[in-house]
Amino acid sequence: QSSAVKEVDLLGHSFGTAVASALARELASNSGGSGWEQDQSQDDRDPDVAVRRVVLMDPMCFLPGITKQAQLLRRTPRDLAAELVEEAAPGTPEPSFREVIAAVVSRPEPCCHLDDEVAAANERRRWVIFQTYFFFYFIFRDLVYSWMNLRALRGSEYLDRGHLRSMNSQGRLLTVLAETDTMIPAPLLRDDLSAEAPKESPGGVLWLPTVGHGACQHRQDVIERISEFLAA
Repeated sequence: QSSAVKEVDLLGHSFGTAVASALARELASNSGGSGWEQDQSQDDRDPDVAVRRVVLMDPMCFLPGITKQAQLLRRTPRDLAAELVEEAAPGTPEPSFREVIAAVVSRPEPCCHLDDEVAAANERRRWVIFQTYFFFYFIFRDLVYSWMNLRALRGSEYLDRGHLRSMNSQGRLLTVLAETDTMIPAPLLRDDLSAEAPKESPGGVLWLPTVGHGACQHRQDVIERISEFLAA
């Protein structure tokens, strides 16, 4: 923090990354701005605040995630779960009714570290089933989804147009991704963001094998990596 400019760090998870993305863009616009930010009056802007670093966990603010989320809204969980299970654990049968109930009632372990590939494949399968049905019935139903939309964020406001990727290329962005996240195309984002980040950067991508959306909130290794990134 300098005497003239206050530097802030932004952290967001899931839909909260949309808020972080919109805020990062708004603060960046203080030095000139573009698009919708130009509609703000100069009096509403604070040129003395700048974003230093950003942490995104299970981010919803990158454009490739839109198609993934559209599937969750439009398809039945049984149909979608069968397809995603085949992607996560090829050659395994469709989830049975009993398996679905067991996965939803007994949430998969968010802190698992499995070296055995068979065990890891079974855990990925459980994560896919849990997420697919949990999101369908408890996240994307009209009442809850309407509540989310009341946050008044539109895609044009929060989807990254290059600002976050620019921060990533400067080593100022840390993105936490889970392998079996059914909300976003995690492997695609991992490849793109890892390739763009500096090799010796404290930021880049923290990849969580096997687990799914939300597991990062329960893991000590995630806390430690975020702390190191913000302290660097």
